[in-house]
Amino acid sequence: MAPECLKRPQLWSLKSDVWSFGVLLYEIFNQGEKPWPDDPPKKIATLIRKGKMPDYPVPTPPPIRDLTKNIWSLNPDQRPSMDDIVVAIRLMNKGD
Repeated sequence: MAPECLKRPQLWSLKSDVWSFGVLLYEIFNQGEKPWPDDPPKKIATLIRKGKMPDYPVPTPPPIRDLTKNIWSLNPDQRPSMDDIVVAIRLMNKGD
């Protein structure tokens, strides 16, 4: 859940969906493992609000790490749009 969705009042937007897409990318490149699999929900919420996201596994391509760093920005206005994310992933794919 995006950091702004953990506050009162909750602020749901397309940018919070972008943040959640970053979690999906993490799970894809971490063989389906969720971030912080052993931590209780309250601790996870605190980590998210502080912007302390998990590190990617070593074999994750650096461009994916960089993209996700932007996606997980604490400021929703600094996150890329989904259109920008699609373009970035297409460019990464062409680079292979």
